[in-house]
Amino acid sequence: MVEQASTLGTGTDPTQMMSNCNPQKFDSETNFIGPVAPASHWTSTEAASTTTPPELMDVETTTVTVDGDKMPQIHWENYDFSNEAVPTFVTWAATEYLKNGSENFLRGCKWSPDGSQIVTNSNDNILRVFNMSEKITENEASSDLEQMSEVALRESGSVYDYAWHPSMASGQPDTCRIATTCSGVPVHLWDSVSGKIVASYKAYDQYDEITSAYSLSFNPSGSRLFGGFKKAIRIFDTDYPGKKCQLVKTCGSKKSWSQPEQPGIISCFAHSPVSDGFFAAGSYTRHIGLYDLRCEGLTCVIEGQRGGITHLMFSPDGNRLFTGARKDNEILCWDMRHLGSIYFSALRDVRTNQRMYFDITRSGRYMTSGNDDGTVTFWDLSRSTEEISGRTYLKPIAQFQAHNDCVNGVSFDPSGNFLASASGQRHFRNFDKADSGSNSSDDDDSDDMPIWDFSLKIWRMPLGKDAG
Repeated sequence: MVEQASTLGTGTDPTQMMSNCNPQKFDSETNFIGPVAPASHWTSTEAASTTTPPELMDVETTTVTVDGDKMPQIHWENYDFSNEAVPTFVTWAATEYLKNGSENFLRGCKWSPDGSQIVTNSNDNILRVFNMSEKITENEASSDLEQMSEVALRESGSVYDYAWHPSMASGQPDTCRIATTCSGVPVHLWDSVSGKIVASYKAYDQYDEITSAYSLSFNPSGSRLFGGFKKAIRIFDTDYPGKKCQLVKTCGSKKSWSQPEQPGIISCFAHSPVSDGFFAAGSYTRHIGLYDLRCEGLTCVIEGQRGGITHLMFSPDGNRLFTGARKDNEILCWDMRHLGSIYFSALRDVRTNQRMYFDITRSGRYMTSGNDDGTVTFWDLSRSTEEISGRTYLKPIAQFQAHNDCVNGVSFDPSGNFLASASGQRHFRNFDKADSGSNSSDDDDSDDMPIWDFSLKIWRMPLGKDAG
């Protein structure tokens, strides 16, 4: 039995509620479970019931029909997660992040929509763009050749968020765009090929001073750019830079019991792939707001994460929403047709406040996330869930050691069989232990130094036998 959420009304169908733009609020509190459980923890005797999402019963097919002709379907979704198969290391990038000798850990990585480039964010306020398509698709392994970035996008302050334009295609230079937001400056739109700023989007506060967005996201068509602010969302027309924007307030100045509110800083976005204008926004106050621009505002609020929301993703069919949070070991799945309870939880290892990304393949079948111990975990979203101690979970199908540090970024290649992972976190030396032993040798002190792994790695996903 899934833990039920309390509602402000009884007998309300959330789906009907959203279609009628009738605001309601849902609350659901989850319990802290712990780090990712080993495979031996998940046994059939512990499962009281199983549930398989009907929309994922038949995900894979062998052929597709194009203009009346049967063509073989792309096999990059047919991954092999048997005990003998593990992702194969292809190439990496690390030297650039260690040049200055500072604690320049990575803050995630994102593959471009066409799979030709990867962008990373790091603690030195530089976004590095790597051209990967030709380098990793060749038959020869390039694991002996470290990659160097082609373009460096230097911001003036800490980069809060960044996003690829969804229509990005390397063959069309006008679409090669990355939006960034950092402290104290407007939102910038960069050319990922030339490394130049091509547009700026400005937001002003009540004192007519520039205010920075804390999160960014394009709508699926790329025509609008969404920025998350404190108690507000600003929506810019991508084609018209400047200060003109649509303001959506997430929290009013006075509490209204008839309207839901989402207080705090809007930290992340996810857009429905099937409903234009419908999107989810997370906040550091642990709220997830569901918005419909046809209603010009917030339709409902759900709660369930134990920490501030840091990442959101819709399934490709738009029926499910996945949410993750800081210092929270659960990725929660919400059924958009039944928002009164959590659909299931997937366990990972998140011990810090930094943004820990997860990703879902284009078909919606597989999900992956990094962990604080340097491992990467995979889930098959078409598999049955299990009920343990009154909670519903989806157990992982595979896990491998990718880095020697926290894996904060993972990204599936949308055009091939590859996975990108980024690692690093802020480290603090144990000075108390060092001070207590004044006669200790240098060798003993070196043992107290943390292991740093600030790197981007590319992995080739193992394919099933019928993938050729």
